[in-house]
Amino acid sequence: AGQAFHIDGDGRYQGEAGPVALKASGPAGEWTSLAMKDGATLLGAADGAVIEMAAEGNDWKETRRWSSWGAGPAEKFGARIWIASDAGLLWVSDAERHRVLGFDLKTGKPVGSLGTADKAGDDLASLRQPQVIAARGRRAVVHDAGNQRLVKRGVR
Repeated sequence: AGQAFHIDGDGRYQGEAGPVALKASGPAGEWTSLAMKDGATLLGAADGAVIEMAAEGNDWKETRRWSSWGAGPAEKFGARIWIASDAGLLWVSDAERHRVLGFDLKTGKPVGSLGTADKAGDDLASLRQPQVIAARGRRAVVHDAGNQRLVKRGVR
């Protein structure tokens, strides 16, 4: 359960929208972040999965849950992820697998990445436990917690 707020296109607070519940179809232990896919779909990050939800009255009800986008071992999220979206992109910060991935929101296909799966590092091409992420346009900024820095990544 939570509280919804009206926010304008520039991110400014416009007022309260009332109480809201996120109705997951299965367990969702730790919610780390929320993002909008489009005007009708809310995305949540919980327990290493992206949970897609559709409006149900004032609440949101799960319609789909995914934690992988292919069959390969590198095509699965770790247990703790954070998300952000803007400009048709979903950014996923994958703390345990030391990477950030960008996905096209229409196709669900990856369009960019930073870091290497399961390889932590401190050089400019590597991450160590990236966490909270913010997106604007085709760029994202992630808190690379293990290296105590902010890293910016963009896709064309």
